[in-house]
Amino acid sequence: STVPAKEIYEQLLGNLHLIKSDTVLISDAQITTRNLKTNKTSMQMQDVTMILVDVKVDSSSNADTSRLLFAKESSFTCGKLAWSSANKLYNYKAENISLSTATCNLRIKSFRIIPALNEEAFVKALPTQDDRFDFSVNNIQLQNINLPQLLEENIVAESMLLPSASLKIYRDLAIPRDKKNRIGTYPHQLIQKIAVTFRVKKVVLTNGFIEYKERNHISRQTGKVQFYNVHASISNFTNNKKVIALNNVMRVDMSTSFLNKTPVKATWLFYLLHPKGRFDLKGSVGAIDGTSLNSLTEPMGPASIKKGKFNGLEFNLQGSDYGADGTVQLLYEDLKVALLEKDKGATELDKKTISSFIANIMIKNDNPKRNDEVRKAQVHLDRDINRSIYYLSWKTVFKGMSETVGLTK
Repeated sequence: STVPAKEIYEQLLGNLHLIKSDTVLISDAQITTRNLKTNKTSMQMQDVTMILVDVKVDSSSNADTSRLLFAKESSFTCGKLAWSSANKLYNYKAENISLSTATCNLRIKSFRIIPALNEEAFVKALPTQDDRFDFSVNNIQLQNINLPQLLEENIVAESMLLPSASLKIYRDLAIPRDKKNRIGTYPHQLIQKIAVTFRVKKVVLTNGFIEYKERNHISRQTGKVQFYNVHASISNFTNNKKVIALNNVMRVDMSTSFLNKTPVKATWLFYLLHPKGRFDLKGSVGAIDGTSLNSLTEPMGPASIKKGKFNGLEFNLQGSDYGADGTVQLLYEDLKVALLEKDKGATELDKKTISSFIANIMIKNDNPKRNDEVRKAQVHLDRDINRSIYYLSWKTVFKGMSETVGLTK
C-alpha cells in the first residue's frame, strides 16, 4: 500500500517530540509528479518557492486549523505548471501561481488550453467529429479560500474572478459523428462527477470572447458565430451534496454582444442532482438587420437573407435529459431569402431560383402583420441523445423561429 500508516507530523518527528523553526524557505524548486501505475510524468512545476513562518511540528499544531503545513503563515508561488491531456491533443499551462495564508487568495496570471494540432490536422487525427478548443483566461483570482479544507482536497471559496477570457471552438461537419449516448453530460451533471469537492459562491467573468466556427458539410465553407464583451456570473457553483440539499439551483446570468452588433441576454437555471437533468433557459436578442447575418447563413445554412429586419427575439424554455419545451417570439419585417446550393463540381454556391421562389411564397414576411396580434410559437423538441445541451437549446429556439416565419423544414 502507498498510504502511510502514521500521520504526517509523526513521520516528520520520528523519535522527537517537537520541531520548531522561525522560517523555512524553499526556493527555485522543480516538482514533477508521476503516475504510480505507469511511472509516466503527470505534471511539472517549475520555479517553485515556498515560505513557512513560525513552523511548529507536534500533535497540537497538527490539530490547529489556523496553521497550514504546520506554519502560522505561509506563501507559495509557482512560475509554471504544465501537463498534457491523455490523448495528447491538448497541452495545459498555468503561469505565475501564488497562494498566501495572509490574504487567503489564490492568483493565477494565466491559464491556457492549447491545441497540439492545427484545425486541419486535428480533424484528420480523429475518426469522428469533435470540437477543437482553444481557451485562455488571465488574472484568475480565487478569493477567501478555506485553507484547512484545501488541505483536505476540498475547494471552498467566496468568489472566483475572471477579468478576461477567450474560448474558440472549431468543428468540421463533414466528418462522421460518433454514436455516444450523451445522457448525463449536461454541465450541471458533469460537475457532480468531479473527484474534488468544491463550492464557490460566485464566479464572475468580466470581459470574455466566444467564437464557434463551423465548416459546413455541403458548402465546405466556414461560418463564425461570435459573442463579444461577454459578462457572466454563476452563483452556487458546487458539487457539495450538503450544500445542494439546502439550495439545488445553480444560476448563470450572461450578457453579450452577438457578432458585435446586437445585445443578447440569457439566464440558465440548472437544477443540481435532478434525476432528469432539469434546466430552464430564458433570454432575448436585440434588433439586427437581416443581411448582417449572411456571414453565418450563407456558409452554414446555406441560405442568403436578401432583405428584412429582425426587431427582437425572446425565448423561454424548460428542458431535461430527453427534450425541451417552451415559447419563442420572433419579431421581424419584410423578410426575403434566397436558398443556396453548390452544384456538383462547382466551387461556389449558386442561388436556386425555383427553391427560393417557393420558400418566399411560404414565408410570412412580417410578425406582427398589420393589424394582427404578435405570433408566438409553442415549441417542443425531442433531444438527440447524441448531442449536447447547447444543440438542444439552439435547435428548440430555431424551431420556434422557423414556425413563426412559416418554414417547417
